[in-house]
Amino acid sequence: MKFKVAVFLLILLVIFGSCASEPPFRVDSVPLSSMQGKTVFLEIEMAEWIKVIFPLLDAAIYNGGLAGSAQEFKAQQDRKIIELQEKLAFHYRGIYDIEVVYDKYPFNKDVEINFFSTASEDIKSTIIEICAKHGAEYVFTLIGQPATQNVSAFGINGNNMLSFNMVLFDKAGNIVTKGSARAFVTMGSGDVSKYISLFDTISVSLQSMISSIGQR
Repeated sequence: MKFKVAVFLLILLVIFGSCASEPPFRVDSVPLSSMQGKTVFLEIEMAEWIKVIFPLLDAAIYNGGLAGSAQEFKAQQDRKIIELQEKLAFHYRGIYDIEVVYDKYPFNKDVEINFFSTASEDIKSTIIEICAKHGAEYVFTLIGQPATQNVSAFGINGNNMLSFNMVLFDKAGNIVTKGSARAFVTMGSGDVSKYISLFDTISVSLQSMISSIGQR
């Protein structure tokens, strides 16, 4: 019996230890040998919040609370996105000593967090145009998305995740590197301040991710 308990505890330690050691960000390429030339930062876009569906009653209560505070969530989120973009651009300039300019999101279509993950011909030609317009070597893109993963009884609290996907393109429209970052919070459906705090948490991971994509 004691042996079974010991084995069970060991399994729990392995599971929770692996979760705790999971890095808050990931970069899917080897570092570039050099980073030279101007970089265009496209404005940060946010994909639609993924809502939880089950359990039906609890989810409905929680989603109703999110909907009731939607305008405040959006207003505070827009403010934090502007702040985040300026912070990341400042960090990027400091790391690589590269000029950074801004441009708008260039596609009139619904935003999806994985939109830039593959360089379709449409994306490729648009990136080439943006680089030519600014005389730039790279285009930096970042798309975020909040998601509710599960909710407690009666929708009192929910476990939420904020994710960002980054893609860096070269002036030929090719993907140079990709990365992603995540942050988590447990909050009530109307707790705007807790949700907004995720942007401060994840900005640290995003800055580390930027530092990992190249070398001076």
